[in-house]
Amino acid sequence: MIALGRFATAGSTEVDWIRPVDGTLGVLSGTLVETSRGWRRVEYLDRFSKLYTYDGELRQIVGLQRGSLGNDGSMVVCVPGGKLNVCQDLLLLPDQPILVGSRGGQDGRGKLCLAKHLCGRWGVRAARLPRGTTVFQLAFEEEELIYANTGALIYCPATKMPKRSFFESW
Repeated sequence: MIALGRFATAGSTEVDWIRPVDGTLGVLSGTLVETSRGWRRVEYLDRFSKLYTYDGELRQIVGLQRGSLGNDGSMVVCVPGGKLNVCQDLLLLPDQPILVGSRGGQDGRGKLCLAKHLCGRWGVRAARLPRGTTVFQLAFEEEELIYANTGALIYCPATKMPKRSFFESW
């Protein structure tokens, strides 16, 4: 289940953002993540997959849930390929925290910000949600920053998984 939220972007245009009702974070289908077996689309992960994190360690996924997002004209955030270190367009939920202002997290100067707050900067824009998009919630023993589309660092929560949500457990 989704809800719409009306927010202004950096260009002060109002956008109907898509948001899971319970406010849960998630990674959208088609996103590449760095695993112990190389770069894989998020939809090919399972609970035993290990992903590389910001600190260079491999961390095992301890919770994996998926949910469908309706295509009602709602918007997500698009970080275009070649911007913010991503190899191809990266679609994010508007409230997904992403690390910016850092060289791959190595210089300690980056800050987490919500994806929707990047609209209007670095070519980041609102984009229509593609048909058939699925959202995957990944959880780890501790909160982690994982690599997405080769260069973006996105936030994933610790093991706390929602008790009741639109996500299905895998």
